Amino acid sequence: MVTDIEDWKPDGTGKKRRINSDRWEGDSLKWFVYWMQNIPGANHRLTYKGKKLANWWVFIGDFDHAMQRGMKLDRQ
Repeated sequence: MVTDIEDWKPDGTGKKRRINSDRWEGDSLKWFVYWMQNIPGANHRLTYKGKKLANWWVFIGDFDHAMQRGMKLDRQ
């Protein structure tokens, strides 16, 4: 498969590369670790339409809290 998972950008300009399940040794648990390592977290540099993206781990770790605070995937 060709993917930009390791260089994902919200506007679709991330560098795409060919990978297969060898990347996570065909192990589903290792796939989830690999995938989660590529989710925008603290101190990333991603922006979209001039706005820095939020730390998406807030939504994964405590979605209800994020919604109660009115958080969005980009910072306002």
